[in-house]
Amino acid sequence: MPRRARHRPGQGRPAGSPRLPGLRSGTGPQADAGLRADLDLALAATVRGGLSLRGHSLCHGVFGNADLLLLSEERGVRLAPEAGSAPGRAVDSLDRDGPVCGTPGEIETPSLMTGLAGIGYGLLRLASPGTVPSVLLFEPPKRVTA
Repeated sequence: MPRRARHRPGQGRPAGSPRLPGLRSGTGPQADAGLRADLDLALAATVRGGLSLRGHSLCHGVFGNADLLLLSEERGVRLAPEAGSAPGRAVDSLDRDGPVCGTPGEIETPSLMTGLAGIGYGLLRLASPGTVPSVLLFEPPKRVTA
C-alpha cells in the first residue's frame, strides 16, 4: 500500500485543513475533541505562517488560509491577536506581488481553486464575509436584509 506524504505545518496548507468542513458542523462544547484539536492546530499554523505564503489561491494559498480564519471567527472561535491583521497582510501580499496562482510555475489560470477567479473570490470574501459565502465549505448564499 502506498504511503501518503505527511504535510508539515507552515508549508502551504495548514495542518488539519482537510477537516475544515468540521467548522460547518460545530466548534462549540459539543464538538468532537479530536476535531477540536485538529482545528486548533490548523488555526495556530495558519496564524503563525499560513498567510506568508507566496501563492494567493483558495486551494493552498493565502486566501484559502484567510478563509479558515474568517470561518473560525464567524463561529466564535477565539483567535490569536495577530490573526486580526491577516486580511490586511493577504491584500498587501497581492498588491506587492500581483496575483500568484497556485499552479506549477505560478502560471495564471482562470480557475476557482488555484487561479484568478479564486483570488478574486478571496478578495470579495475578505471585503464582505457577512454576505459572501465560503465556497470551501459549499455554503449556500447568505441572505442580506436591507
